[in-house]
Amino acid sequence: MRKQNTWRTLIIGGIAAVSVAAAFIVWSGNRTQEKPDPGLESSDQQLEIPETKEPVLEKDPNTVPTKPTQSEKETKEEVQDRWEVDATPEETESPEKEEEPEKLPPVIQNPPVSEPKDETPNVPVVGTQIHSLNFAEGQTLGWPVKGNVIQYYSMDSTVYFPTLEQYKCSPAIQIQSEAGTPVTAPADAKVAGLGEDAKIGRYIELELGNGYGMIIGQLTDLQVSEGDYVARGTQIASVAAPTRYYVVEGDNLYVQMYCKENTIDPLDYLE
Repeated sequence: MRKQNTWRTLIIGGIAAVSVAAAFIVWSGNRTQEKPDPGLESSDQQLEIPETKEPVLEKDPNTVPTKPTQSEKETKEEVQDRWEVDATPEETESPEKEEEPEKLPPVIQNPPVSEPKDETPNVPVVGTQIHSLNFAEGQTLGWPVKGNVIQYYSMDSTVYFPTLEQYKCSPAIQIQSEAGTPVTAPADAKVAGLGEDAKIGRYIELELGNGYGMIIGQLTDLQVSEGDYVARGTQIASVAAPTRYYVVEGDNLYVQMYCKENTIDPLDYLE
């Protein structure tokens, strides 16, 4: 009886010990969850990898934007808007302007033809400028000097020459004058030539136009040159002393006139 009580006591004591042990284990587990091991906590902190941030790059205003890739997950419309905003003036194409047709001046049918004005003065002057000469039959000449006619024109019959003491034909007239008297042009004329002859001394040949001309001799102090144009009344020379062919006749002016190489009487034209 006593041994049965002993085993009973041992069994109950063992059960009580197991219960205490189980309760202790449960209690220890709860403390472990509430208070983690400091060593394990420090090791977790050491193994924790810090989160890295990507560097933010500042956008260069001079950098031309590049075309976005598919990884940026942009829609087609967003990409198009971005390119329209960032496009430079050089990349945008301006529409070509249509060329305007060239304007031609209006066509004038049958334009009026204006006749050139004749700016040639009516009276030529001394010089080399060209003037028209229109002396014709019926016009008159001015006297190159004032004086009496001492020798007349005569080609049909002979006349007497006092200095030569002979009769011969006379192709000109001699007008009595004094040495040094101014000699003027009888008409508008061109100086066709200058010369000197033993009979009439120094002379000037004048072209009057339409085949008419004159030779004026016994001159000195010539005022014109060959090719000059002179107006009627312009001084062209002075009366010279007579040559030895007209010594008896005295100071005079030799005046010869022709038309198309045929001599004519100057008195028919002198006023």
